[in-house]
Amino acid sequence: MAIRDWLKRIIGSDGDAIESNEPAQEVGPPASIGSSRNEVISYAVKLSTLVIDQPDAMAFYRTVFADHPNQFVAYNDLRKQGNLLDKDELKAIGLRTNVKMSAQFLATLNERGRNDPMEAAAVVGLTVSTALCTWRDLKK
Repeated sequence: MAIRDWLKRIIGSDGDAIESNEPAQEVGPPASIGSSRNEVISYAVKLSTLVIDQPDAMAFYRTVFADHPNQFVAYNDLRKQGNLLDKDELKAIGLRTNVKMSAQFLATLNERGRNDPMEAAAVVGLTVSTALCTWRDLKK
């Protein structure tokens, strides 16, 4: 709902979308076409609701997605950015020992994101990727 509302405000769409009864979570003012790449990334990360709202966390995502979509970042690349956790650390958080997950990525997640860090990587990655690609396309 929040992404759709944000995109409607940016492009001025009055499409026939089905409205949801769920209230949209407030994540601050939406990024716009004139926004910087960093503002779009920060907005999308907040929109995911799986990341702590700390400057270090936002800096991590701005660094990872600095060249996206020219240098595409998939969700499995996102969770591997930084120092990888060892097998004991993975077991301690309830993940399989063959999973690749960095301590830096895990440190950016809030409690909800830490409940399923694999899913969090997919959600955050897709949210940021969609926002950046839409922002790029709307600028053209």
